[in-house]
Amino acid sequence: MKRFGLIFGLLLTACSSVVMPDGCPQITTLREYSKQYINNGNYDAFQISLSGHDSYCYTEDTTGQRYMVITPYFRVRRLEDSTVNSLDTSFYVKTTGKGNYIGTKVYQQSLTISPQAKEEIIKGKKVSLRIAPVPYDDFGIETGIYLSEYAKAKSGKMFDIDYKYLSEEDLGKFDEPIVEEYLEIDPDEKVVYCEKNGKPKVVKKGAITQPCN
Repeated sequence: MKRFGLIFGLLLTACSSVVMPDGCPQITTLREYSKQYINNGNYDAFQISLSGHDSYCYTEDTTGQRYMVITPYFRVRRLEDSTVNSLDTSFYVKTTGKGNYIGTKVYQQSLTISPQAKEEIIKGKKVSLRIAPVPYDDFGIETGIYLSEYAKAKSGKMFDIDYKYLSEEDLGKFDEPIVEEYLEIDPDEKVVYCEKNGKPKVVKKGAITQPCN
């Protein structure tokens, strides 16, 4: 019984040191840092997008310091038929405004897409950072995928292209392209279409014969 009382008292002490939760500053993501393309030889094998986040903020009671906890979500899209399922990327969190806060910090992130999935939303690692007190005034938070200059330039050029993975089976489902046929006919001729094969035939006007038989 004494042991239970001691543990309960410690839990109460731990919980009382934090005041939960308050409004959070807005998070922005710049266009050129929102996507990444993973190359496999001469082809883009995957597209990774920073698709959103969960977040909450709180004040530590003992110090009065404000904190924000962010969990990013990544959309991974398979662009080619591949046996690769594990990817490594990086994302950054940056604070702007006056004060000694995080500045810019980069986090490594491993992502695993299900073997048969063409597209999947994957939850990233949870990160915590110091933030300014309320109201946030000029304080801001920016997140994005951490890219090299080459990858950033490529992402900017391909941002509006909506890739879709197509397997060999998918490609086989497409119909053959329709080839238009141009027929030269005389004034006393006409074109009829046969229902059996849908192909046109040239016949004499007023002819009694059945051209599709």
